[in-house]
Amino acid sequence: MELKFTLISDDNVQLEIDSKSASRSLFIKSQIGSYNKSKGIKLKEVNSNTLEKILEYLKHYKDKEPQKIPKPLPTINLNEIIDEWDINYISKMDINMVFDIIEGSDYLGIPSLVDLGCAYISSFIKGRSADEMKNIFDVECDLSDEQIKEFQGYHI
Repeated sequence: MELKFTLISDDNVQLEIDSKSASRSLFIKSQIGSYNKSKGIKLKEVNSNTLEKILEYLKHYKDKEPQKIPKPLPTINLNEIIDEWDINYISKMDINMVFDIIEGSDYLGIPSLVDLGCAYISSFIKGRSADEMKNIFDVECDLSDEQIKEFQGYHI
């Protein structure tokens, strides 16, 4: 019988994970020795929506190693360098969720998921103009027209 652990998200939602899947997370793995079933494992930095997606990834990889992602990325076409399951998993999320996954995976000590999220973001932004990026990430320019003209004169 496989052991199960209760994880408690920062919005107090309880989710279960099996011990084999949990062992993929350095943080969760470090908490197992002092696990108290009545208290669970509190995750102060991960909300329940993000945690559900992270647990999906951990459960998928409980019996196999995730593929290593080359750094730097040799191409922006992730289909050439990443497993099909990983592409389907990450591409179904909106960009904000991908950032939440990266942050949550970093907190939980899941480097392969951090790498997947970063590779996706990198391929997503590569080749886009500054104006496209401002629109995608809803960034407003707070520089005056004079400041913009001044910076346009610089060449890096």
